[in-house]
Amino acid sequence: MYELTVTEPFVAQHYLTVPNLPADGATPNDHPDGNPSAERPARALFDALADVDAPAATELTVAVHEDDVARVSYSGALE
Repeated sequence: MYELTVTEPFVAQHYLTVPNLPADGATPNDHPDGNPSAERPARALFDALADVDAPAATELTVAVHEDDVARVSYSGALE
């Protein structure tokens, strides 16, 4: 699950496109080619850290700060 936090008001007038997006229902965030957003490193770090041996941990959140007012995070359960 992705979460976006911005601490200042803004107008979001942008969109993300992925050339030749498969018809499997996946979102652009699931396709790293053509996705320059901060969601990519947040998910990549989550995937890399999810294998750490920490038996008491049940959930992991990775936050990437884009600048001093915006961040994105990726959270998920640990198996």
